[in-house]
Amino acid sequence: MAKLKQIVTLREKNLSNGNVSLYLDIYFNGKREYDFLKLYPKKNPRTPQERTENHEAYSLAEEIRSTKESALKYSEHGLVSPKIRKINFLDYCDSFLSSYPNTDLRIVKYCINHFKAFVTEVKGMKQVLPSQLTEDLVIDFKKYLDNKFNGETPYNFFTKFKKICKQAHKDKILKENPAIDVVNTRKEGLKKDILFSNEIQKLVGAKCPNEDIKRAFILSLNTGLRFVDIKLLTWGQVYENQIIIKSQKKTGEAVYIDLNTNSKKVLGTYEGQKNELVFNLPSHVTCLIKLKEWTKEAGINKNITWHSARHSFAVNLLTGNANIKTVSSLLGHSGLKHTEKYTRIVSSLKEEAVNSLPELKY
Repeated sequence: MAKLKQIVTLREKNLSNGNVSLYLDIYFNGKREYDFLKLYPKKNPRTPQERTENHEAYSLAEEIRSTKESALKYSEHGLVSPKIRKINFLDYCDSFLSSYPNTDLRIVKYCINHFKAFVTEVKGMKQVLPSQLTEDLVIDFKKYLDNKFNGETPYNFFTKFKKICKQAHKDKILKENPAIDVVNTRKEGLKKDILFSNEIQKLVGAKCPNEDIKRAFILSLNTGLRFVDIKLLTWGQVYENQIIIKSQKKTGEAVYIDLNTNSKKVLGTYEGQKNELVFNLPSHVTCLIKLKEWTKEAGINKNITWHSARHSFAVNLLTGNANIKTVSSLLGHSGLKHTEKYTRIVSSLKEEAVNSLPELKY
């Protein structure tokens, strides 16, 4: 009997560091595409550990190849491969994450974590077979996100979930895409979280339970830095007129933050070790608790989180007529799309200001 020709072939590409990159060469229905697996075995393994790791990488790659080829062959006849029917969609999500190439990896990871929490804690499911991922389940997950989060977070998470479902359908894991018709609307939800100059001055004058939290939050208000960047900020990143954040997750590039007078006052001067943290901050949860106590002390009745400092930085710059490209660069955004939400807030504020003028009687 003649050997059947493979639809999906496992191939490898030599890398300059002595490893190889494993990828799938897929030729189906007259079209060719490549799927890089992010598996990098050693070209010439020298130790028992390297040989073991190589064996595991090639075994996993072959399992992925076999599953994908089986799915394609069955799909030609409108059928679902037995291998696919047994796949746990939660495992597929992990696989999607491990090979995800874009810079918004963090959002994808959080999306998957919340989907796992939803199906296990809310639905009581230990796994999700492809046949169980129905449109009703997807709609319930969307409602779960809407109830759990505020602002744009539900929209951002569900956008990534729709992307996972779309790819699963493309990979023949799902016979139909259950998320394709589920509407995902964006909520602005930023306005209430913004601190304006008069409110920032109130915060500066109010007593905070933790002085490091106060200084760090004021620095965020003047630089737009996220909590994670502030918490991990070392003196080696602080220069006379700039802070350099060397690994931006969204763009993959360093961001140079100019220090204004307020930032320099908060930072002060220090001649210690470069790897020493600038601020001794507690956990994120504790910081939020102390931040709420501080804003209450300042007489500010708003739902202020640490990310509000970043929102406030952007809106206050745009209100002061800063160029949107400049603001986008300072925030470390990969393009103007993410920054435009702040311009809509500024436009709304200007409209409210005009409409607040007293009506004249003629």
